[in-house]
Amino acid sequence: MHSSFSHLDKAQSKLIYKTKLTQAKIINRPNRYVAIIELEDGSIVRGHTPVGGRIGGLTLDSLPCLISGPYTGRSTDYTVEAIGLGETDSPSFQWVGINQGAVNAYVKEFLLAGMLPDLAPAVTEANAVTLVKPEKKLGSSRIDFHIGSSTPTEKELWIEVKTPLIKLHTVIPEGIPVKTDYASDAVGARMPKQLNDLFSELQLGKRVALLAAFVYENTLKTSNELKLRDNLDLDGLIDQIRRQGMESWQITFAIDAEGVQLRSYELLS
Repeated sequence: MHSSFSHLDKAQSKLIYKTKLTQAKIINRPNRYVAIIELEDGSIVRGHTPVGGRIGGLTLDSLPCLISGPYTGRSTDYTVEAIGLGETDSPSFQWVGINQGAVNAYVKEFLLAGMLPDLAPAVTEANAVTLVKPEKKLGSSRIDFHIGSSTPTEKELWIEVKTPLIKLHTVIPEGIPVKTDYASDAVGARMPKQLNDLFSELQLGKRVALLAAFVYENTLKTSNELKLRDNLDLDGLIDQIRRQGMESWQITFAIDAEGVQLRSYELLS
């Protein structure tokens, strides 16, 4: 179990935090990794925003947030785990998880519990530790998960998890400023290398899956909606490998102060 969580409540499909998150408010975000935060008692603290780019083009000033901490030995006292969209007492209010680095931990815990059978049918709670290998080296890349085969006829599976936040696939409430140039953030060179290494495995008869992870109620229906649009070379490479058999999946989580719940996962057309 990841150190942030005490246990997995299977009845709720929910990872429960050891320490509940604290609700606060973002005053402003002076740079992409830091937010100035007001606690409920009026204290002003610094929080780490664990996403290297923009978040749906949103201006985060005055948005509610969920934070973990406090932490010692850091330049920031807290970590912003989620931001809130809308008024907290509104029926349409939702938390949007922004801790991209934590999403792999969510996926891993549900894989180890054997709770993603459509994606990884070979994995059960009994054999998961043997079959599920996170951060596996492949060629010049590291891929998020390698799932071994449990029978001679079963294909090995490579899963690369991506948590898109440059664009939010959800309804943004009125009153939250949105910049129109949200898609201008650069995409690093790591992903093309990963895709080419995964393509090599696909040609060897292995299964390859690109898993888009969302920590909010998303409106995504097809893999085509995930295209970056401003990076045509990368979009073209993804399309090429999909035509050769790479699978596109999405997984949806919900976050609140108590924990992270698995809401759904599905193969995208």
